[in-house]
Amino acid sequence: MVCNALDAELGLTGTGIKYVHTYAPRAGMTMCVACPAGKIPNTGATGCDNCAAGTYRAASTISDECATCTEGNEAGPSGHQACTLW
Repeated sequence: MVCNALDAELGLTGTGIKYVHTYAPRAGMTMCVACPAGKIPNTGATGCDNCAAGTYRAASTISDECATCTEGNEAGPSGHQACTLW
C-alpha cells in the first residue's frame, strides 16, 4: 500500500492523520518516511516533489498539499519551507 493512502485505509481523519505527507523510497519498505519541508509526495508516493513557485510546506505540516504564500510574502529563498515577509 502507498504510504500516503494509509490514513484513509486506517480511517484516520482531521487531526488524527499522520501519513498523508509520507512516502516509501523502496518497494517492500515497512516504514514510511516524511517528505522534507518544501516538498510533497509525488504520484505513487515513491519520492517527493518540490512545492510550486509561490507555495510552501513547513516541516511541521502534515499535509500532501503546499500552501499558497500570501501577498507581500515569498516562499522562494527558503526552499519552499516557509512563507516569509519580503
